[in-house]
Amino acid sequence: MTDLNFNSYQEFSDYCYPFEKNLGSRVWSVDEKHQLLDQIAFFYRQRLDDIADRLGSRYTMLLHVTMDAKYWGRCWYDERIIELNPNLICYPPLLLTETIIHELTHYQHAAHGKRFYTLMEQN
Repeated sequence: MTDLNFNSYQEFSDYCYPFEKNLGSRVWSVDEKHQLLDQIAFFYRQRLDDIADRLGSRYTMLLHVTMDAKYWGRCWYDERIIELNPNLICYPPLLLTETIIHELTHYQHAAHGKRFYTLMEQN
């Protein structure tokens, strides 16, 4: 079993990016997959909290790392839940930042439209 303990998001991202370098090049045990998802959720939570704090956003009660590859992220603003795709870890960190800002912007304006994208740009 591979040691999947990383000290920073950047260290973890460097390990994962590009996907084929480490994550896609071998078969993962169920325990390793759970450990990997735990690490992803831990670092995503840190990044989400940091960005939400900087934006003065209302606190997100739950961060859910979803295996739903159809979305980079989803926001359930009434339930205070943000879902993030674990595959974001395999891309440059800016994509995670932009996805989090996008989802947090839904707390200010639910629908995608001109007002939403103006707010997102301001954020």
